[in-house]
Amino acid sequence: MGRGKIEIKRIDKKASRQATFCKRRAGLLKKAHELAVLCDAQVGVVIFSGNGKLFDYGSPSLSLMELIHRYEITTRNTRLQETDRDDQMFMEITRLRNEKDQLEASLRRQTGEDLSSVATVDELSQLQLQLESALTKVRQRKDELMNQQLEELRHSQQTVHDQNNFLCRMISGNWQSSVSGEAPAMEALTAAAVEAEAFGHNCFFPEEEDDGLALQLWPLHN
Repeated sequence: MGRGKIEIKRIDKKASRQATFCKRRAGLLKKAHELAVLCDAQVGVVIFSGNGKLFDYGSPSLSLMELIHRYEITTRNTRLQETDRDDQMFMEITRLRNEKDQLEASLRRQTGEDLSSVATVDELSQLQLQLESALTKVRQRKDELMNQQLEELRHSQQTVHDQNNFLCRMISGNWQSSVSGEAPAMEALTAAAVEAEAFGHNCFFPEEEDDGLALQLWPLHN
């Protein structure tokens, strides 16, 4: 059976805690020495026991104090680099804020909202030229859009006109065909009406009856 997993927590018994400290301290210093020798690394270990006793180890090629000094220089340079990055970021933020303020001030001047910052006549003249140039561009763009809309309207009007002409031609052609097909029937109807009138019966074109032909009723005699 394998060994059970040891729970990592503070050992309550002082004797057991001291024994474990000595054992693990020796193992840690041994591993540090192996790392320094095998890998040619500069290793430093500083240990304080629970009683405050110091134990340390330094690589054979470099004393512990030299290693600590090198550590201080390296960390200081790292902090300086971080500080430089922070300073650069702060300067960039400040520059962007100033640029934003300048753009907003320029916009207020161009719209006439704030002319207090314009101190000379030359600056006012320059601002006037800029506004006139912008107004000219706006008018040109407006004319372009109006001409485009007029052209679209003419095109739509021509399309409607062409459609109306087409419908009129269709209606005219259908009417002529209908008239040419109904002509024989109309001629026959007219001839029948003339013949009926010759015999005294106008059934096709009835008129009001004459009062003399009205039906009269005579009384019966016993």
